[in-house]
Amino acid sequence: MIITSCNSHLEETRGVDEVISYYGGNCKYSVGTSISTNNSTNHYLELELSNSQSLEPFIDIADLPASNIAYLCYHHLDNNKTTYNQINTILVFKGGKRVSFSYATSQLDMVEKKMLVLDKVISLLKMHNYRDIKALLDDKAQFKYNKDTLVSSIIKAEPVLGDIKGFKTLGFQIITIDGIDLLHLSGVIERKKTSHQFSIDIDTDLNKNQIINLQYKL
Repeated sequence: MIITSCNSHLEETRGVDEVISYYGGNCKYSVGTSISTNNSTNHYLELELSNSQSLEPFIDIADLPASNIAYLCYHHLDNNKTTYNQINTILVFKGGKRVSFSYATSQLDMVEKKMLVLDKVISLLKMHNYRDIKALLDDKAQFKYNKDTLVSSIIKAEPVLGDIKGFKTLGFQIITIDGIDLLHLSGVIERKKTSHQFSIDIDTDLNKNQIINLQYKL
């Protein structure tokens, strides 16, 4: 169910529809303006999700669905992306726990661009193109591993897991390793046999699209 405290905006409503389709429950949104201490104006879009059974398993890692909700909403803004400086998400869990998070739209823009790399990996997995997956991996950066060994493990796992039916995002986090900010993108690969969590770590620098780490979690 959508509840709005502002005039209806088509693109914002599409984002809210996507959130409800993903998590269920009730989602209300509002838009507003705030003034910071340095007198700069901040235009924000705020979403509040409640009565969602899908949200409950994430009560101890609420930042994950919160980031995903902000991303899903931003992704559907299209022409209105520059209207806002910030997207706020409020999650209300059963029992009354209420948490809130704020995301700069500049950060969400970076996430949207980096999501294209993740989409490319999923496409390559569907085509069983492991050579190009290997070419995307950087095993000498923050995470030290052997990419030949990793790709071999993927090749062995794929027939057991089954063909890919789709991919659903779970959210994102920014982690810092050795002074470098990395974007951790996670989601679920939906399979014909066994679905599983999947994540990549990638430099937040828009000019760097090598995958620093790639993980399957069964």
